[in-house]
Amino acid sequence: TLVAAGNAHSIWGDKLGAYAVLDDDLVQLEESGAGLARTVIRAGMPRLPVSYSRGGDGEVYWTNGSALRRISAGQDRPAATAPLSVTPTLAVGAGGFPAGRYIVAFTVVSQDGESPSTPPVQIEIPENGALVIGPAGTDALVYVSGPNGEIPILQGTVSGAGLTLYTLSETGRRCMTMNTVEMPPGSIVRHYNGAMLVASGQALYISPAYNYGLLNPAKGYITFPAPVTLVEPVDSGVFLAADKTYWMSDLLTGSDGLREVLPYGAVPGSSQQLPAQKQGQRQVCWHS
Repeated sequence: TLVAAGNAHSIWGDKLGAYAVLDDDLVQLEESGAGLARTVIRAGMPRLPVSYSRGGDGEVYWTNGSALRRISAGQDRPAATAPLSVTPTLAVGAGGFPAGRYIVAFTVVSQDGESPSTPPVQIEIPENGALVIGPAGTDALVYVSGPNGEIPILQGTVSGAGLTLYTLSETGRRCMTMNTVEMPPGSIVRHYNGAMLVASGQALYISPAYNYGLLNPAKGYITFPAPVTLVEPVDSGVFLAADKTYWMSDLLTGSDGLREVLPYGAVPGSSQQLPAQKQGQRQVCWHS
């Protein structure tokens, strides 16, 4: 039965919503009489297959190899807040800082969460000095470590007028996005145990817990001998296919590593979460 005419691909849905690319627009589909009403989420999509996944925050994340974004309250949004493009300048003034070497970093906060921090900068401050911060292009959170410390903690907000810190607070929260970057787009996006998983080429990228859209480039990835064509989480682990099909029961810590379950891979785009559950457990299927 024809319910929506047009050039369609990348159809996906769950109990909370349904999406597709129709006539080069990413649309939300809703029942309307005997057919489907479409609401455009993002126009002018390239003709690339789209992968979707609903995160623990209830929002749908999608990627098509050239972009990684999310759908929030019916609006197309970035998967994460972009970091500052230019780090504010740092100088020394007169104040009440103890002498030492300080590490300084900046982040931006928006409705898309807290951005990756700027690269940490070191500055030497003499006894009874102050930290003078130049203007920022947008409001940014300022994190400063203790004297000769390694963990920057929140000290305040710098804006277009700049900011001078005369004393150091020891009660601020630590910077949770230090040493992260924006997650790259890929061919598959999934969520498992609070982490976002993105497959791109021969790599599987893994976000820090509950920091969707971010990546620790030093350790947040696993590489394979062939392109990754399947990533399907279930309750107790993740199935993944590249040159072979693997099972990962402890993906976030890596303590269990990879276990081969089939000596061959999977057809790209063929995997699916089954709507029926067996004994309350999620089930998945795919074509080999």
